[in-house]
Amino acid sequence: MTSVAGKSILLVEDDKLVGAALKEMLSALGYSVIDVEDGKSATEIIESTSPIDVLLTDLALPGSISGIGVVRSAVAHRPGIRKVLMSGFLAGDRSEEIGQLDNVTLLPKPFTLRQLRAALQDAL
Repeated sequence: MTSVAGKSILLVEDDKLVGAALKEMLSALGYSVIDVEDGKSATEIIESTSPIDVLLTDLALPGSISGIGVVRSAVAHRPGIRKVLMSGFLAGDRSEEIGQLDNVTLLPKPFTLRQLRAALQDAL
């Protein structure tokens, strides 16, 4: 099992209730959590000097930057960051685009705490 002590997560989730629940779960697992609700805010943090070990982002986000855009920003600005993409809609017209992303752990919604923990351990 990978130790999460001192690991930080950038959580990008536009649903406030889901985001609050995820932040609480991640904190309970021992992660330090930075949470935002849109892709623009996420990319600003990614491009800053804030320490981030894992990017956990929803695929569908409001505004012009999707979860895929956030992942691409992370690849460009933080090559070593671990990436987890969560969505209730992983199939369909975005599947080819998602398939082109390297080293991304996919986490289908809805998921359990056990599945979240496993996805994060897989990413780390």
